[in-house]
Amino acid sequence: MSKLSVLGGIAVALLALGGFAYAGEWRHTGVTDGSACVLKFEGAVTTGDAQALELAIERFEAEITKTNQFYYMADYPYDSVCLNSEGGNFAEGVKMAQVLNRAGYGTLVEAGDVCMSACAVAFMGGSYHSESDRGVQPKRALHPTARLGFHSPSLNVPKSQYSEAIVADAYAAALGSIAELQKVADEIRFPRSLLVEMLGTPPSDMMFVETVGQATRWRMIVADVQPVTDVQASHMENACENIDAGLLDEDPREWGFYLVEGGDPYTLRNEGGTEWAGEYTGFRQEAATPCSFYYNARVATDRLHVTNHQGLVELVEWVDLHAYQLFAPETRLTELPVR
Repeated sequence: MSKLSVLGGIAVALLALGGFAYAGEWRHTGVTDGSACVLKFEGAVTTGDAQALELAIERFEAEITKTNQFYYMADYPYDSVCLNSEGGNFAEGVKMAQVLNRAGYGTLVEAGDVCMSACAVAFMGGSYHSESDRGVQPKRALHPTARLGFHSPSLNVPKSQYSEAIVADAYAAALGSIAELQKVADEIRFPRSLLVEMLGTPPSDMMFVETVGQATRWRMIVADVQPVTDVQASHMENACENIDAGLLDEDPREWGFYLVEGGDPYTLRNEGGTEWAGEYTGFRQEAATPCSFYYNARVATDRLHVTNHQGLVELVEWVDLHAYQLFAPETRLTELPVR
């Protein structure tokens, strides 16, 4: 059965941002083993691109199951699409995000590529269906050298046409597109703090994702980071508090380091070769949150996990752990070691 779901109706707002000089296009990459993006989008985001994405996914799934009926039963990484666009129609970006989320496709901005404005909104729809009680999980990744930027939608007012009615219509369209994003924010796991930052950035400016703290808080993956082979207690502290920041949508280090009276709050041991395990006995307010840590540098970064006990009731949350999260929140993405 196809993973693609029916796209919900979303009003098209008349919004645009100067970007690529040519309209966007989805193309099949030819990848059929899950090792890289199966589709790539390049160009400006324009009306109809979300529907084109639906059709491209539909064609890919029909073709791949025709040649390999067991494709979706194999142990492949979940399918992703690559994005390279300076932006365009904001409302269309919202629709693209919803298509990706419902279809269960991840997103990736490759090395040297850009994804800004409406493209960045579409990027946030990247996800995978966990086939477990974890439900749909975010899967949106960028290379350390990629540029991912957000800003508020601009008003599309034709030059020299500044009548009160035209401006009022453009303003209503802008508000409408923001409302549509807010409607689907929970569905696509668009963090509230990112929405605030985006809306606080004027259309003439751009807020780029530049640090480990930003990426991890907003549940993004920084791909192709060199695995850490000599894990220290500081790496475990970074990982646990970075993961916690994403679960709570708060800045890492919000509660600061809490020293357990009478001893070291860490236990970290090498399980042999590239495997490490340990516990961070408590952090956040009154050391209410312990964290169990496991890391294997030989395993693909998107398959690592941290078990994070949330609060005094110890609700266990399994969360994907990635190599970049072992670094301090203030580390710039361009400073991360690349494989």
